[in-house]
Amino acid sequence: MPDTQPPATPLLEVSGLDVYHGNSQTLKGMTLSVAPGEVVCLLGRTVRARRRRFGRSWG
Repeated sequence: MPDTQPPATPLLEVSGLDVYHGNSQTLKGMTLSVAPGEVVCLLGRTVRARRRRFGRSWG
């Protein structure tokens, strides 16, 4: 039986995110939506890089 419930309101939604570090663009037009109950994993070369890119979004 298909799920007939409407989609949940996202807990976090980011759209068109561009990130620069000096002259270097590290993200271009990123879109992310996280619904209640979803698990998201961020991959990157270092923890520092992930914090720098997303720290402000997570609070």
